[in-house]
Amino acid sequence: MAMNDADDPLARATAAMKRSEEPVWAGDQRAHVLRRVRSAVTPAELVTTDGAGDHDADGSTTSVSTRVLRRLLREGLPADDSSALDRLTFTVDGGRLTALGLRLVGVYGHDLRRAAETRRERARAILADLLGYDDFPIDVSVADVLGES
Repeated sequence: MAMNDADDPLARATAAMKRSEEPVWAGDQRAHVLRRVRSAVTPAELVTTDGAGDHDADGSTTSVSTRVLRRLLREGLPADDSSALDRLTFTVDGGRLTALGLRLVGVYGHDLRRAAETRRERARAILADLLGYDDFPIDVSVADVLGES
């Protein structure tokens, strides 16, 4: 599935840099590009993992960014013959993941319910392994159905 320029942080950063009125000198170019890319990245939230209750054994807490969760899920739920992951949404309340949304693009002629259930189970396993809990709903929706390729 191709990413369009609106979804590509590097393309957005490049376009923003080209529109910039401030001069970009050779020595500043790297820092300027990095600053623009960082401003284009989707904000993230921290999700607390279960240690021993609310805190780990030493009284500290361990948290993971939703950016990390997004990357792990995209790697763990690759496109296959029946569907591809289109979008992930996380609902976080009080530092705890309370819901996950998976939006798929399906392929015509395949059992999309089965594809959704397989992805739901795999996402739950990935997150339970990392977070230490899996008591949140995972909503799977199909945004589009494409013809067979």
